[in-house]
Amino acid sequence: MGFTSNWLLFRGSTPEAVYHALNVQPSGIRTDWPQEPLAAAMFTDGSLLVVESSSEESPEGTWDLAMLSGDCEVIAAGEIDGAGHSEVAVWRYGRKVWSVTSPYEEDSPTLVGDVPADVVAGLQYVRTQAMADEDWDPDDTIDYFNPILNLAEHLTGYVCGNGAQSSGLEHFEILESTGEAHIAATFPAALTEALATRGFRLEYPAEDRKKSYIVDVYAADGPLTGLTAAVEITLKRGRYGGVVVGGGVSIRSAAAAELNAGLPEEALADGWESADRGQIETSPFDRSPHPAYWDTFCMREADDIERGVQWVLKYLDGPMAVWFAERDSVGKLAVHAKQPHWISKRFHPVKFRATVAFFAAHGHFKQAAELVGWYLERDGYDSDSFERATAFDAAMRERFPEYAAERRD
Repeated sequence: MGFTSNWLLFRGSTPEAVYHALNVQPSGIRTDWPQEPLAAAMFTDGSLLVVESSSEESPEGTWDLAMLSGDCEVIAAGEIDGAGHSEVAVWRYGRKVWSVTSPYEEDSPTLVGDVPADVVAGLQYVRTQAMADEDWDPDDTIDYFNPILNLAEHLTGYVCGNGAQSSGLEHFEILESTGEAHIAATFPAALTEALATRGFRLEYPAEDRKKSYIVDVYAADGPLTGLTAAVEITLKRGRYGGVVVGGGVSIRSAAAAELNAGLPEEALADGWESADRGQIETSPFDRSPHPAYWDTFCMREADDIERGVQWVLKYLDGPMAVWFAERDSVGKLAVHAKQPHWISKRFHPVKFRATVAFFAAHGHFKQAAELVGWYLERDGYDSDSFERATAFDAAMRERFPEYAAERRD
């Protein structure tokens, strides 16, 4: 069972010196709650709090506290929430001064070093109060977990589960390893260069690259005239470190988006307000039916940048190339427009309308009319209605006489 959380309070040092010792740097991402892998916050007295919100080891098993406390004081605390285990250790100028650890199977806490007299007295008081209870049984376990956590909070100003405000802090800032910072800064340029050889240009770069989850969108000419093919690349901080890349593809029509934007509201399906009205179809790189297990690639070292690029190209040149080829004709698009979503098995009326609008905008009136005729004969509608579908048909008839003629036939 792993530690729920570890945290360190540095006194007498500077953030720059602490970050250098931990081999991390500020990411620029500010949060109200500490996030993985590490987060830091500064108290008004100049002490620095570093929180590891998920760990597999105790503070002394996670960090070299002798090194970190070489020229300052470090107060280390940790807990295993489910097991009821907590500990506090004080290190100063490279040596351990004292520590208190709650018992696993022993009757009393483990005390090491010159534990302050008031701390010892407090723990003795806990034992005395527990044994004085009229329901006391010698086999009962005394709760040292919470008193030691209270001690940790008293010494560090923080306890696991607290947000910035409840700890008297302005905010936390996520820390990233220096290697991760290099990856996050270098990988997009390397991928942009590689995708250019496949005809894709960076169309919509992420606006704020300091966020923990960013999206870059690359575009190219689509499988049919009038369509745009897109590759969407996601980058996020890994739960246990590293920079994780994922991705997917899509096809959309600017003409369909413009046409659908001008339709009356009663002709649109539910959810049109937040939908891309020109988007015809999308797909993740990984087509397995379980999104939680979709393939991603985690980059931890500089050498992983090229591996990350090749991971993207593996999908783009392989299964995604097949996906685009399966939609490179009007007939193929019409077949796919009649298919429900491959995971939810629900029909997507917004994307259906985008396909019909694309056909009409590019003169494929017969295919557009056949699709709508088929749609109106369906037994049920997902996030749509017969009335809305009929209104869409009427709007298309009014906008395109050729479409109206095909519908009459």
